[in-house]
Amino acid sequence: MAANMYRVGDCVYFETSSTSPYQIRRIEELNKTASGNVEAKVMCFYRRRDLPNPLIQLADKHQMAQSEDSPVAMKLKKICLKTPIGEEQAAQAVLDPAIGK
Repeated sequence: MAANMYRVGDCVYFETSSTSPYQIRRIEELNKTASGNVEAKVMCFYRRRDLPNPLIQLADKHQMAQSEDSPVAMKLKKICLKTPIGEEQAAQAVLDPAIGK
């Protein structure tokens, strides 16, 4: 049995140089080639500091848009439109589905 056993869904890291941080990947597919080697299709993960600034701005804009349209945010908006309530009551309404219907 091989010393390193990897499965789909495993997160792995590797070193490209001794002066650079590890690169992080998640295995999406493993395929054995005709020659007996194994190829991996991976999902790449990046640190914010490694991304160009325009991409960070786009990601932040997308994240804000999604959070405003989330079910929790929509429920809070619905509750706030019905009756003026405090933050604590709004939080309780999100946690308790019976409130705010």
